[in-house]
Amino acid sequence: MKIKIDDHDRTFECVLHFAAVIGDELVAASFAGPGTATHSIPHSIIAGRRTVITDDNGNPVEYLSPVKNNYVFNTGKAGDAHHCVILSKDAIFSEESKNPVILAPDGDIAKAVGEYLVQRFPVPGEYISDYIKILDYKKARVIRDLSMETWKDLKVIRITSVKHASGSGLTEEYLLEGIKAAQRTGILKIPHVEIDGKFDPSWTMKDYLRANAATLSDQIKSIKPRHNPDTDKLDPAIGQMDRIPFPAQAHVIQGLVNTLQEQNMALACGDMGTGKSIISLGVCNAIHKRLNRGISVLYCGPGIMIPKMHKKEIKETLPDATVQVIRNTKDALRYYRKIKNGHKPKGIEFVLVGIDRAKLGPDPWCAMIWKRVAGAKYYAWHCPDCGQPVINPKSKEEDYLNWEDVLQNKPLKTDEPEDDPEAGFDGEKTEPGNETGPEKLKNLLPNGLPKDFSPKWKLPAKVKKCPECGASLWRPALKSRGETPNRPRWFVSFILRKLKRHFDLFIMDEVHQTKASDSGRGDAFTQLLKASKKTLCLTGTLVNGMSTSIKELIWRTDPRSLLREGFNHKSGTVAWARKYGVLERTIRTSDEDEGVITRRKKNELQPRERPGIAPELVANHLLHRAAFLELGDLGLPLVELKEIPTFIALDDEHRDLYSDFHKRLHSACTEAFMEHKCRGAFARFIPATINYADAPHLGAKVEIQKNGKTLFTVEAPELDYIHAKERELVRLVNENLAENRGCIIYCNYTDSYAIHHRLKDVLEAHGIEAHVLESHVSPEKRVEWLAGKEEEGAKVIICNMRLVEVGLDLLPWPTIIFYQLNYDINVVRQASRRAWRIGQTRECRIYYLVYDGTQQADQFRVCMLKRAHAMLAEGRLDRSELSKFGRDGHTSLAADIASCLLDEETADKWKELARRDLDEGVELVEESKFLDILSRAQKELARQTLELCGFTSKEIKDALGEIEVEKRPTVLELAAFLPKRKKRRRKPKVLEGQLTLFDVV
Repeated sequence: MKIKIDDHDRTFECVLHFAAVIGDELVAASFAGPGTATHSIPHSIIAGRRTVITDDNGNPVEYLSPVKNNYVFNTGKAGDAHHCVILSKDAIFSEESKNPVILAPDGDIAKAVGEYLVQRFPVPGEYISDYIKILDYKKARVIRDLSMETWKDLKVIRITSVKHASGSGLTEEYLLEGIKAAQRTGILKIPHVEIDGKFDPSWTMKDYLRANAATLSDQIKSIKPRHNPDTDKLDPAIGQMDRIPFPAQAHVIQGLVNTLQEQNMALACGDMGTGKSIISLGVCNAIHKRLNRGISVLYCGPGIMIPKMHKKEIKETLPDATVQVIRNTKDALRYYRKIKNGHKPKGIEFVLVGIDRAKLGPDPWCAMIWKRVAGAKYYAWHCPDCGQPVINPKSKEEDYLNWEDVLQNKPLKTDEPEDDPEAGFDGEKTEPGNETGPEKLKNLLPNGLPKDFSPKWKLPAKVKKCPECGASLWRPALKSRGETPNRPRWFVSFILRKLKRHFDLFIMDEVHQTKASDSGRGDAFTQLLKASKKTLCLTGTLVNGMSTSIKELIWRTDPRSLLREGFNHKSGTVAWARKYGVLERTIRTSDEDEGVITRRKKNELQPRERPGIAPELVANHLLHRAAFLELGDLGLPLVELKEIPTFIALDDEHRDLYSDFHKRLHSACTEAFMEHKCRGAFARFIPATINYADAPHLGAKVEIQKNGKTLFTVEAPELDYIHAKERELVRLVNENLAENRGCIIYCNYTDSYAIHHRLKDVLEAHGIEAHVLESHVSPEKRVEWLAGKEEEGAKVIICNMRLVEVGLDLLPWPTIIFYQLNYDINVVRQASRRAWRIGQTRECRIYYLVYDGTQQADQFRVCMLKRAHAMLAEGRLDRSELSKFGRDGHTSLAADIASCLLDEETADKWKELARRDLDEGVELVEESKFLDILSRAQKELARQTLELCGFTSKEIKDALGEIEVEKRPTVLELAAFLPKRKKRRRKPKVLEGQLTLFDVV
C-alpha cells in the first residue's frame, strides 16, 4: 500500500503503514519513504490537497479529502528511511476538541476512550471501561499494510455527542449530564466498596472529614510515607553538623533525602523563618554521607542571599565544606576549565551563584551592514559574511530589511549628489532640493553608520541568521569599541549548563521567583537544571493563589508528568487553569445587520484566570514531591504578631474628584475594549486609579491608544495637600516612634509616581526623619545600606516592598506599614514577614492602609482571596471556607464605586485569615519573657534531634555543651560578610610637556 500526492506537477509517494478514514476525511496516517516525500506529503495534506491511497500496483484504492489546516505531524529518521505520523488536530489532547478522535493501537477502544475522558475532565475513574456506552461516535475505516504487525489491532473512532445531553459535541457540561442520566437508568452503576462512608449534601468539608474520620484514618494508615516521624529514625548525618537542626527540620531533611532517592526533584515549602537554609545543608550532608564520596552542590538564589549563605549558613553549619562564589563570567569559565581538567571534589564543594547574575548575558549588537543595494537606488541591511541583502521574513513580497526593522533611531540624512536625486540614506524617495545620501557622511564605521551615531536596536531581533549563508547577524557588544558600558560577559547559566549532570545536587532558593514562562530567571533556572542530577527547590510562598503560578516550575523540573496529562510546551495558561484553576469568561456581544432579514448577535469569549486552585493540583503534582513546614512545627516561641487593616475615607473634595475620574476612566476603557477592540484598554486603569487616590498632587492623565492613535484621553486635576492617608501615616509613625519602635514603610509605585519620595517629604514636613532605599541599589549593597542605617539608629525606612521581599531579616524595624499593596500576593506575604523572625524580641505590627471607596479597596479584596487560595494549597485552610474570604469570579477591575466599599467585617475577615496563616502550634510570648524561654527551648529541641539521630547520652551531653543559643544575625552583622570592593586607583594625569621626577634626575 502507498500514499500519493500530486503537487505542482510533481508526484510524491511513500509506503503506507496505515490510514484512518471517516467518510472521505483523513484523520490519521503513518508512512515512510524518502526524506523529500515524507516532508512534502504532510504539508500537502495540511494544505488540503487531495490524497490518494494505491495498492502495490499503483491502482487507486481510496481518494481522501483532507481538512485544510487541521493537522499536525511529526517526522523521524531511522537509518536511511524517513518516517512520518500525521494526525487530525481533533486527535491531539491539548486541542480539547468538541469532537475528539481517539486511537487505540491495542484495539481496546473502550479503555482508550475512558482514559481520555478521565484525563480531560473531572470524572470518576471507576467507569473507565463503561464511558463508551454513553457516547455516540463514528468508527473510522483503517486502511493498512497487512505486513505491518504494529498496527494490526488499531481502532479509531470520533466522538460526536453524549447520549441524553442537551447539546451535541463533547463538553464537561454535556458529559456530566450523560453520566447522571446513565446512573439513573443503570447503564453506569456505582461500584460496591467495602468502606462504610457517610455523606450528607448539606455538610461542609470539615463535617465530612469529621464523620468519616475513622475510615479515612484506616485508609491513610495503609499508605506508607517516605518518612514517618513517629516510627522512623533519622540519618546520623543530620546530627553531625555544627548547627543541629530542630526535630521538625530534621524530619523534613530526612523526608527530602528519601524523596530525592526515588525522584529527581523535591520541594521544601516552609514559612518565612523556618530555616530552609539549614534544611538544604542537612540534605547535602546526608547525601554526602550516603554516597561516601565527595559531592558538588550548586546553590542559586537571589543575589542578596549569596553572602549570607557563604559566610553565615555554610561556614557555621558545615565548616569543612569548600565554597566558590561565581560573580562573573571569568569565575564561571575558571570553574568550567577546572572541572574539565579532571577536578574531583573532596568532601562537600559548594558553588554559589546569584540568579540575576546567572541570567545576564551580553548586550546585543547588530553585525549587519547598512549600505546601498547593488544596482538599486535604495538601502538595506546586508549580511557581514556573504554581503547579500537580508530578506525580511515577515514580508509577503520578500522585501529587504529596512532601517525601521532594525533601528529605533530616525533615519539619517545628508546632501545627495546631483546625479542621484531620488535616493535617500533611509531608503526613501525624496523631493528635489532635499536630496539625501551617505556619500557626504564622514567617519563611517564598517557597518555603514557614522562614528558618533548611537544606535538603539529594536529587540528582539526579527532575523538572527542570514537566510543565504547562515551567518549570525548579531554579536555581543564590545566595551573596547564604546558599544556598551559593561565588561564582556556571557550567560553564566549557559557556561554551567555545559557541565552536564556534573552537580550532585542543585539547590534553587526562592524558586517562586522563576515562575514566569518567558523571564530571564526562568531561563537561567532551566539551564542550570541541565547541569545537575538532583534538584531541591526552596520557597516560602509556593503559590500566589493562581494555579498557573506552579505550572512552569513543574514543566521545567518534571515535564514528563505534564506530557502524560496532555500538556506540552505550547500549553497556555487557559488550558492549565481550565483543569487546575478558575477561569472567568468575558462575553462581548454586539447586534449587527449581517443578515438580510434577521439581526445576528456575535459572541466572543476571552477566558482569563482568576484566583483558585483545584485540589487535584495538590494531589497530582505536589504531595509526592513537597515537604511543608510551618513555624508552629519548630516548637520555638515567637513574639506576638498583629495584622491591622486600616480603612480610610477620602476627604470630601478628593472623594468627588476621584469618583468622577474613576467612572469616566472605566467608561472610556470599556468603550475602547468593546467598540474599538483595543486589547490593552485597561492596562493603565489600575495604576491610574490607585495613584490618583494616593498622589492627587500629580493629577492624572490617561491616554488610551490603539496602533499609535489616541482613542480617548481622561484627565483629573491636581490636588496638592496632605490628604487623609498621609495624615494617618504620620499618626501611626509618631505613635510607634513614641514606643521606640522602628518603622519600615512599603510602597509599590516608586518609579513613575515616586510615592516613596512624596512620603519622605510628608514625614519630614512633620519633623520625622525618614530614609529612602532606592531601587538602583544592588542586592549586595542593600545589605550595606541597611546596615549603615541600623548603625546610625535610623527609625523610619521607606522602600518598594520588592527590594526586601527575600533574604533579609529586618529586626530593627518591627513595625511594617503597607502604604500600598501589590497584586502579587507572594510579594506581600514575603515582605510582611521580614521583621517577624526567630530572634525578634519586639512585638511585630503590620498595618495595611487602604482608601475606602476606591480601587484600593477592590485590590485589598483580591489580595485576601489570593491569600486564601495560597493557604489552601499549603493546607492551612479548608476549601469550604474559601467563600468567606471572597468570590472566585471576582474581577480586579472595579466598575462601580459602590463595589469598593469596605467595612469592619472585611477587616475581621483579614485578621482571621492572618491568624490562620499562623500555625496553631506557634507559641506567642510577651517581649519581657521571650529571651529566657527561647534559650531553654533551643537546647531542648537540639537534644531531641540528637536522640532521634541515635546519639548516646554522653555524645548528646558533649554536643549540647558546645551549643550556643542561636540568634539571627542583624543586618549590621550580615554586612560584614560581604566581599570588600577593591578601590580603583586613578592614574595621575601628565600634562603635555610636563617633566617627570626621572627626567629631573
